[in-house]
Amino acid sequence: MSSAIETDLPEGAASKLRPRSIRSALLHLTNHRDALLLIVCATVILLAKVLIVLQAAFLVARDAVVFTDPVEGVDPLLVALGNQWDSRYFISIALSGYPAGVENDVLYAFAPLYPMLLRLAGPLIGDYYVAGIIVSNIFYVLSLLAFYLVAGIYMERTRAILSTTAFALFPTYLVYSTVAYTESTALFFAIISWYLLERDRYLLSSIALTGAILTRYVFALAVPVYFIVILWRTVTQDDSSRMRFVHLLLRISCLLTPVAAVSLLFLYFQSLTGNFFVMIDSHIFFDDHLTTPLGQFEWFFTGFFTRINHLNPVEVLVVRYAFTIPMLLMVVALAPRRRGALLLYGLVAMYFTLSMAGISAVASPRIALTSWVALLTFDERTPWWLYPMLFALFVVVGLWVMQKFLTSFFA
Repeated sequence: MSSAIETDLPEGAASKLRPRSIRSALLHLTNHRDALLLIVCATVILLAKVLIVLQAAFLVARDAVVFTDPVEGVDPLLVALGNQWDSRYFISIALSGYPAGVENDVLYAFAPLYPMLLRLAGPLIGDYYVAGIIVSNIFYVLSLLAFYLVAGIYMERTRAILSTTAFALFPTYLVYSTVAYTESTALFFAIISWYLLERDRYLLSSIALTGAILTRYVFALAVPVYFIVILWRTVTQDDSSRMRFVHLLLRISCLLTPVAAVSLLFLYFQSLTGNFFVMIDSHIFFDDHLTTPLGQFEWFFTGFFTRINHLNPVEVLVVRYAFTIPMLLMVVALAPRRRGALLLYGLVAMYFTLSMAGISAVASPRIALTSWVALLTFDERTPWWLYPMLFALFVVVGLWVMQKFLTSFFA
């Protein structure tokens, strides 16, 4: 397997720990021990999901929800889960598309694939709010299967199940995959893309990565990471210098897929607005711009968000760093595990997360999910007793995140 340069597996263990296909990976779950652990972990995840929904129902019943777009005649719980904050933008795009004849509009900040899925599912289900919730949760389940496949490359099966459970329960992912948001859809495509890259399916991997980018533009960060990984593996592993060049050319050319797809999308946007970069310009509405980690730190004190909302900037900053700094530390913990490609992926994603100013800085606990590889830290080096404590902590914090999502702007 092409990722051997980044793992420290015992001699002869690679064939046991690296599933050759999706089918063989899932068949490993049929042994009694793993099947029992899978049932327990699946039950924990399901209960966590139920608790999150019950938390939302409780807040709705207490009239504590601050609806960003209240809808008369619709169950307020559906509105809370399916039309809160960015969800209403996705539904607007699904129903009416992107606005034409304008120089700029906030809707252009949002990628089209998730709204397209809502446009397909909405009429079938009969309710766009329900459709958004269902699509998010279906892709949540698919993303867990994809994460398990990736985890099975780097660790033995029992730890892969536990690592997948940690990913499933991570507070912001637990919440934002329950409501009608893009996180689970984008993460499914991003994670399955990495699995296909590890299996040397470069074209399929690039197609899946394109799906991730067209769901959340931030996953374009993976393109240069893929380029470096493909370059390194081809140069260090191919024997023939002539074939090395041919393989490198073919593999790198696959990355033209997401580049071409995004270029065509931007050309379409240009036909509507006259502005090829309208997606970038639309973020002005959110005061989004790329700075540095120090710049983000300063923005929490000088930016408009804390000023117009009369919030304590230290509190806003500490809450965001309570999610992003541990995520960064988990990424760094990949270094002694000799997982260079994962480390590079995570560091690029976390640098971007910690360098955004504007509303994206406030939303950094959610944007940090781009660095999903951080959850692969939980492997054989993790003490067994830590897992139940970690899962319980994640669920409790997840309940708090749902409360913040429905009663204030959190992410």
